[in-house]
Amino acid sequence: KFRTALEQLSEIRPAPDKEAPAFQPDGDIILVDEAAGVVRINLGSEDRVYQGLTFSVYDSGGAIPRDGKPKAQVEIFAIDPKISAARVLSSDRRNPIATGDRVANLIWDATQQHQFIVVGDFDVNGDGQSDYDGVTKIEALIQKWGGAVAHEVTALTDYVILGAEPRVPTEPTTDVLTADPTARERYDAAKARNERYQQIRTQAEKLCIPIFNYD
Repeated sequence: KFRTALEQLSEIRPAPDKEAPAFQPDGDIILVDEAAGVVRINLGSEDRVYQGLTFSVYDSGGAIPRDGKPKAQVEIFAIDPKISAARVLSSDRRNPIATGDRVANLIWDATQQHQFIVVGDFDVNGDGQSDYDGVTKIEALIQKWGGAVAHEVTALTDYVILGAEPRVPTEPTTDVLTADPTARERYDAAKARNERYQQIRTQAEKLCIPIFNYD
């Protein structure tokens, strides 16, 4: 009876969006100096803002898209208790930054530190090839933006950043091992990375932990 009641309830009330907290704006643009390439944001030291923190900028009238793609990027360089100044790193001339636009950082949070797990293959430099240190680069970025990095899924995990599935080569034959004794070591390492990838993804899905891609 309980199971039937839950099914009936789910039909009339959608399940909570577990990704919603990450897609909430953090602040607003309150002043724009186009000539200087500087904006003012209504966040300051009282909100744990620090120099070098970057924010994405979104239109005031729209929601933050699920792919997180912004209209502009800004970086904090001067901080007062309630207001910060940020230099414009990138913007779209066809859709310039305006007063009232929202700013957000999907990792940084003024009230708490979120815990992330990063797993998989990532093309951070955009050359079409997986970077050998892609996970390390993303973990460094998370920590720079005030997040915490973990390596195992637990009840404390807030988000999983999932890259491409690590490729496992064909298991080396005896002839291959004779020609290249290190082939077995590479195969075992690739297999272990793939197994960890599958384990993390399965655990995250089982615990309903939001999964983000690199973008």
